[in-house]
Amino acid sequence: MRKYFGTDGIRRIANSELTPELVYRVAKAGAYVLSKHTDHTPTIFIGRDTRISGTLIEAAMTAGFLSYGANVKLLGVLPTPGVAYLTRRYKADASVVISASHNTFEFNGIKYFSNKGMKIPDTLEEEIEEVMDSGKLDALTAVSDKIGVSENREDLLEEYVYFFRKNFEEELENLDKANFTVAIDTANGATSVVADKVFTKLGINHYIINNHPNGININDNCGSTHIEGLQKFVVEHKCNLGIAYDGDGDRCLAVDEKGELIDGDRIMAVISNYLKEKGKLNKNTLVATVMSNLGLRKYAESNDIHFEATKVGDRYVLENMLANGYNLGGEQSGHIILLDYNPTGDGILTSLMLIKIMLEKGLAISKLCDIIRIYPQVLINAKVSSDKKYDFDKDPEIKSEIEKLEKELESYQTSAKYIKEHRILMLKTVLTTAVQMLAYYTVPYWIYLAFGLNNSNIFDILTLQAVLYATVSGIPSPGSVGVSEGGFLGIFRNAFPETVISSAMLLSRGANFYLLILISAIVVVISTFRGRKEENVAEENKDEIEKPTNL
Repeated sequence: MRKYFGTDGIRRIANSELTPELVYRVAKAGAYVLSKHTDHTPTIFIGRDTRISGTLIEAAMTAGFLSYGANVKLLGVLPTPGVAYLTRRYKADASVVISASHNTFEFNGIKYFSNKGMKIPDTLEEEIEEVMDSGKLDALTAVSDKIGVSENREDLLEEYVYFFRKNFEEELENLDKANFTVAIDTANGATSVVADKVFTKLGINHYIINNHPNGININDNCGSTHIEGLQKFVVEHKCNLGIAYDGDGDRCLAVDEKGELIDGDRIMAVISNYLKEKGKLNKNTLVATVMSNLGLRKYAESNDIHFEATKVGDRYVLENMLANGYNLGGEQSGHIILLDYNPTGDGILTSLMLIKIMLEKGLAISKLCDIIRIYPQVLINAKVSSDKKYDFDKDPEIKSEIEKLEKELESYQTSAKYIKEHRILMLKTVLTTAVQMLAYYTVPYWIYLAFGLNNSNIFDILTLQAVLYATVSGIPSPGSVGVSEGGFLGIFRNAFPETVISSAMLLSRGANFYLLILISAIVVVISTFRGRKEENVAEENKDEIEKPTNL
């Protein structure tokens, strides 16, 4: 069990749990582990999001790296995928992103990336922890001219902007963007400084909201964790698409033109379908986590796409992709990895892919998402042993239950589809039923008036009839015989005089039950007679057909 690192690096309350002293140790140990096999002075990049504690953590990280003897390039505020890209682009030995992603401002975190711009594996994080707590840190201290130096390189942000221009400018310039507008929610986070530059350079009409960070408003009722504001904005401003990033910009959720949420599963379905059509989906495979909706699996199956499920965490998605040669994977939360471009989730990259697909196909995002049906899903935590944690779907009992639920859900989906396709018929059915129920409930009132009574109003009578209906429904009896009659005599006793209540009961019961029986009997007799007549005619026609013709 790891002491400091979790699923996505270290995340703690800044300057309380994540103290400068702890950060210093993490930096010094990390510099040693990630560069111990190099034969040169290591260079480490540092990027951060917009949290008020960012510069504090950055200073402590810098001190730890310099103390070890590593040189530091300070990238300033930059999305996580931007740091990953620049690490590869400039062949840094390692990099760090200071961010707590989607968490509120009081948290901060540390994510290490290798020289290939990928999150380091669990084994290296465990090694860093071991060095931190082993007493080796003092021996790793550089002195004299071996101390590292730092350099401000916030100008490299423009290189990240150019990355998008290089990959999308030519393809997008030939597409009709005149009537296309996107709304972008930067969550007051790391994309605040770069998103507007990217979309402006690519000539995409856009609105930017929540792009005024003040250190404490990151993810505050905005971004991918609070998408309601963007949904409203898209509808009010008649946008074709809404995009919501998280605090460090490595995830992306979308909103369609109707204001409906498009999660990571839907995004992966749209992109995988497009790549498959283009022959660019490596090994015809999509990688996601066990948290993805069942609908994504069903979509993949119905479209002959192989579906791979991993543990929760985009690092495990990436590990699977790298090991097997796949190029598309992600999480329901919006971490989408397009490995042909960048080895980490990239919110801006994902949104540009969606825009490209929409413009190229000339379809609304809601139409593109029709290829996947999202099933109702409830998350329940269950404790299982580690060796069985990710093999649940191989258990015969669980497998049987899943198959049973799938059949039930398919039945619900079929019914919902029928209702959607026959709206007028359903409306007629509802209205007819409403008229029927109104007639049923008002029978006692018309009987009440027929006896010349006027002490009670219609609402009193309707209330008593509703009570009677509820009472009868709860007591089993064939045709409610006996129960309905007795209930009427008991419930309506205060409305009808003693002299007429029995007659009123018979009239009400006759209209609501016995009359219907009579009508039903007549219909049955008529239907039976007609059926027999049709059978006789058919038999006569058969004889005529089978009778040989004399030549």
